[in-house]
Amino acid sequence: MQVFNNKWFKVPFRISLYSFAVIGAFLTFSYLAMKFQWTRDSGRLDVNNRYFQGINDKYNQSYRVDSAQMVRNHYTSLQRIMLINDFYPKNALYTKEEFELLDTIYSDEPPTIKQISGTNSLRYLT
Repeated sequence: MQVFNNKWFKVPFRISLYSFAVIGAFLTFSYLAMKFQWTRDSGRLDVNNRYFQGINDKYNQSYRVDSAQMVRNHYTSLQRIMLINDFYPKNALYTKEEFELLDTIYSDEPPTIKQISGTNSLRYLT
């Protein structure tokens, strides 16, 4: 056909053909380099590692939580759930269920809502 012999067809076709061939060769070489671990390099410690560790120990004190603070956070969460219950009982129900689920997952955490109050302290919830 005459269309395939036209230079307006041949030039873009060859450019796209060679472009895809180069991209395919690059991806194939990259795959083989990862497969045979040609790019494997042993790691080393950063020169500033000791400096950054010292900064972390000095300034990162606010994220450390002791057991008393965990209990206080637990009670604060329960108070917030009860406050939500006054305005949005359905949302408080969902939040309470998730809260109790997390209590069962992390069993070393403070007690659940029922253990704290003896009964369910959220008046609209069952």
